[in-house]
Amino acid sequence: WVGECIENCNPGAVMVHAGKVLPFQDDDHVVFREVRGMTQLNEAGPLAIKRTGKYSFSISDTTNYGEYTGGGMVEQVKVPVTLHFNSYEHSCLHPRPDTRTEL
Repeated sequence: WVGECIENCNPGAVMVHAGKVLPFQDDDHVVFREVRGMTQLNEAGPLAIKRTGKYSFSISDTTNYGEYTGGGMVEQVKVPVTLHFNSYEHSCLHPRPDTRTEL
């Protein structure tokens, strides 16, 4: 996705070229590259987003970044998530109560 405008605000507002609806959802992560002016985004690493419209989303605070002057690509990335589970032994000794209702 090609960036069209990135505003210096909290949260930062990102608009992309209209034409295709963004496939991003809330809490997806994106990386930026080839951004001119607001070059801090190029090194920012994965940033969580909140979808704000068909062609826009918000990111973290950009008020201390340089002024956006153009360009930039936005790419969705997958971020690893660590899940924690009880041991099999613990689960056998302390099973969860059945919360289903009988019909």
